[in-house]
Amino acid sequence: MTWAQVAAINLLQGIQGRLQPGSPFADVLIHVGEAEFPCHRVILAAYSDYFLAMFTSGMQEDVTRSVKLNDVPQHIFASILDALYNGRDILDERNVIEVWRVASMLQIACLRQYCEDFLADHISNENCLTIWREARLSSCTVLANEAWNFVHREFPSIKSTEDFLACDLDDICLMVGSDDLNVAQEEEIVDAILMWVSHEESRKTHLSKLMSLARLDLVSEAFILRRLMTESMVMENQEVLGMVRRSLEYHILLARRHDECPPSAIYRRASGMDNVMVVLGEGKDNFYAYRFKTEEWFQLPPIPEDMGLGSAACTFGDDIYVAGGKNTMAAFFQFETHKNAWVKLAPMNMGRRNHSHVAIGHRLYVLGGLNNEVTTLSSVECYDISKAQWTDVGNLHTAVRSSGSAVIESDTVTSRSVQCFNTSTNTSYLLGAMPAETCLPRTIATASKFYLITQEGCVWKMKLNDRSINIHQKTQLWDFARYWHGAILHDGIVYVIAGETPDNSELPDVWKVELQGVFQSVHNLRPANITRCMACLRTVMEKGMLRDALAMDVSRV
Repeated sequence: MTWAQVAAINLLQGIQGRLQPGSPFADVLIHVGEAEFPCHRVILAAYSDYFLAMFTSGMQEDVTRSVKLNDVPQHIFASILDALYNGRDILDERNVIEVWRVASMLQIACLRQYCEDFLADHISNENCLTIWREARLSSCTVLANEAWNFVHREFPSIKSTEDFLACDLDDICLMVGSDDLNVAQEEEIVDAILMWVSHEESRKTHLSKLMSLARLDLVSEAFILRRLMTESMVMENQEVLGMVRRSLEYHILLARRHDECPPSAIYRRASGMDNVMVVLGEGKDNFYAYRFKTEEWFQLPPIPEDMGLGSAACTFGDDIYVAGGKNTMAAFFQFETHKNAWVKLAPMNMGRRNHSHVAIGHRLYVLGGLNNEVTTLSSVECYDISKAQWTDVGNLHTAVRSSGSAVIESDTVTSRSVQCFNTSTNTSYLLGAMPAETCLPRTIATASKFYLITQEGCVWKMKLNDRSINIHQKTQLWDFARYWHGAILHDGIVYVIAGETPDNSELPDVWKVELQGVFQSVHNLRPANITRCMACLRTVMEKGMLRDALAMDVSRV
């Protein structure tokens, strides 16, 4: 034992019992509630910066030798003095929060730290939320993070505690909006919201705000029908009812499920599923998945046949359908994401490549393209998923190839025409003309608007109005020129995938654009294994299917 330790022990032993009334050494009186505590300024100032400042700045309390402490429980102050004068360990799970509050107020750094260490070792379902709140108020970042991480891990148990029901709106919003909550199913989050709101009548006004933070598209269809559509406070709130109906559409409208990816459809980190982009390149083996959250690439099973340049793909539900291509003009395959496997389906009636491929209702359509004789096609075929057969359904107004699924134009000679094929009447008509001729564009759909990214880097906004279209250029991506690229919108970011440049030059990693409320930046992804991108599509896959991330060189195309 060092002399410093010996001296400290003897000093503590020497001042023990010096708190008795009438002590000749007491030189200040502390008033707490109805009680009075004779104390010693030198001891209080040695422990507390609060008292040190008071007793060295000429304040009235120093002159009168009398201090009144407000908002301090009498029994807690008595315990703190016992700890300071007698070295007694006063902490237990019942009083530690109150001791911590007073120690923080009185700036007793050593006792505050002791309380924080005690709390860190005793975080539980019942107190983690209180510790989290108090740590934030006390600017104790380390303890706040430990308690917050505990809340994330144990949320399924915490949401049924009284402490959870006592939380204020801001804390509930932080919890249910967090991407890191450890919940197996999104239904647990929605149940927690309903339980918190129903605890007090006045909370019903907060239901729409909280439901907007839940991932409603990810709850099951059965949960929507049996739980949400039978809940009175949901049915009485038109805004929330609209959210619930949109989530029901996510399950019912399989063809449109992955057109957009709002926050309500993005999986949390703990989920067994994840949002991915599936990229189809030229060649049999160039089929990959990209996880947005982890920014990792994974190779998927190769297509059974090398379909060659000009194949096209679309999503229906969570599955991927690929049709045509230079090497297998009529071939048609389905990639079942939940099985991580391919299925060969009935071939198209007319072989084609460089066509457009879309899903509408419960049918898949292929439009235009090139045939074996390199003739540009106007024909449209439809695949009925339930019947597993193809039918010729009509023709486009103008034969096209290398087309987009929403805006179609020819690349034989660059075209400005925009046309529509009506799947209800199986007829086609012109909508209008683009501002300039282009070919091989990529289309991003959101709500009733389309954004076209051309091979020259122009971003055009297109809005349909009955049988016409409004088109105007929104921005220009500088230093952009590429063919056979892909483009997809996810969580406010447009990802541009692969592509050939005329001079094989490097392209910027990010373009900043000003499209408020639609997307704020364009990111360039350059996996070395893909140059020509046939399709890039958004879907979801089980994490268990995505093993062994590829160490892909993304430094150049």
